[in-house]
Amino acid sequence: GDEIEERAVPTHSYSLLIKDNNLHGHAMKSLSSTSTTENDAISQTLELSSQAWDRFEWTGTLKQLDTAAAAAREQKEQSLVARKQLGETTKLFKKSVKAMDQACVGLNQNASEDAISSAVKAMDVLSKECRQTIKSYQEEVDNLTRRCKASENAFISIHSALDGISDPAALIKSASQKIRDQQKQISQLLRTVEEVNKEMSNMEANAAAQNSTPPPSAISREEKEELLQLRREVAEYEVEFR
Repeated sequence: GDEIEERAVPTHSYSLLIKDNNLHGHAMKSLSSTSTTENDAISQTLELSSQAWDRFEWTGTLKQLDTAAAAAREQKEQSLVARKQLGETTKLFKKSVKAMDQACVGLNQNASEDAISSAVKAMDVLSKECRQTIKSYQEEVDNLTRRCKASENAFISIHSALDGISDPAALIKSASQKIRDQQKQISQLLRTVEEVNKEMSNMEANAAAQNSTPPPSAISREEKEELLQLRREVAEYEVEFR
């Protein structure tokens, strides 16, 4: 109720009780105010970081990276196959060069029609293999260039997206430490509330045991209201910190 039952409590008991518990109340208010300020600062930092990571679009960016990684693996496999083909093309080219050398030696030794025909044939083969080899190497150079550009673009894209975003590990560590500190603070405040409740109960019990009736004017209405307000605050702190 809103009224405090008038027990046989001396005036000085109410005054001491109110004064002592007001100190506890001011202490809890001070701690609560400091905690609220720190929480606001941490909340603001986390909110800004959250907005930055929202702009990063983790899911969408991860899909892009997965696509780029899959393309890179495919291009790598294609490059391995192309290297084997280049090896075979190079072998054929070397054979054509060797055949041309032998045809030239035979032509120098004997300029017969067969030697000339063999030299012309070797030259045609060499010319064909030369064009094929150059084409194969050029295609592989182009493929490697595209592969390099794709990797560079993927890296630049992820770097640009991460640029300016704070390290989430530091924020998580800070928030985790703050939660641990608050848990300790809450435990301390709860112990304080329990001590206040116990002290109030003991003082009221002692006053009732004295069985003395105070004068009607000994306990002012202001003191009654202040004690009632103190009880409300203690109850509020119990609800807040539990």
